[in-house]
Amino acid sequence: MIIAQSLFINYLIILIFIELGCIFSKKLNLKTLYEKIFFGFSLFILLNFLFYFKFYLATKIIIYFWTILISIIFLINIYRYKKIYLFEYLLSISKFVLPVTIIYCLIPIFYNEQFYIFRGNHWDLFSYLSIASLFNDVTFNDILNGNLPLFYFHFEDIEKLVFSRPITSYFLSILLNFKSLNIFLIVFFFKLIFVILSSISIYSFLIKFKIDKSSSYILAIIFSFSFWLIYIFEIDALSHLLSIPLFVFVVSEMYNFDKSLKKKNN
Repeated sequence: MIIAQSLFINYLIILIFIELGCIFSKKLNLKTLYEKIFFGFSLFILLNFLFYFKFYLATKIIIYFWTILISIIFLINIYRYKKIYLFEYLLSISKFVLPVTIIYCLIPIFYNEQFYIFRGNHWDLFSYLSIASLFNDVTFNDILNGNLPLFYFHFEDIEKLVFSRPITSYFLSILLNFKSLNIFLIVFFFKLIFVILSSISIYSFLIKFKIDKSSSYILAIIFSFSFWLIYIFEIDALSHLLSIPLFVFVVSEMYNFDKSLKKKNN
């Protein structure tokens, strides 16, 4: 059950990024699926920041917006490509999603709730979770005006902590709307999304260095279970975990940009 739930969330989130990336794929010359994923990821973060922290929209309204927008983009892409392109995308990302999700989810299956609740750094875990819950319940304008429900004052200085790496907590707050799931399990799934994205970013990075696909794939999967990534996963450094795939992708694109400049200069 845990594996199925995690797979659903992982595919859903990554497909949202793909759909967003497809909007500007031609104008920005996004040739690969991985470029579309990470451009869509970046766009998703930027727009959520603007909607919630600048325009003071409620999380529920933002979720309705994304649901309508992604549905429209999906229909437009089907009309544009005249084929079931979604199946091809699912197949391409499955080689990362399936092994990482299954192996990571086997651990909480065997160790139950104790593994994903009281694991690593529970101080940071409860901090992120409390702030995410607050973002889900009230607008940022209410927070700025001090209109917090009394329930949230159990967490000392939460009105100040909301300004510490807020976009990560906000991203998590969107997933809290899966009401049928245990909130601590949602955090575990949330972390797993970025492990998968890190694996994809490493693969994309290695391919650009002309490393063959098989070797790049093996190294990308190994990275998913490497000491450093598991360490970040374990200590609940969610902001750090979220930034890794974007950082690797930016470095990869800078390498491409440098190569393009050298060709022009020659």
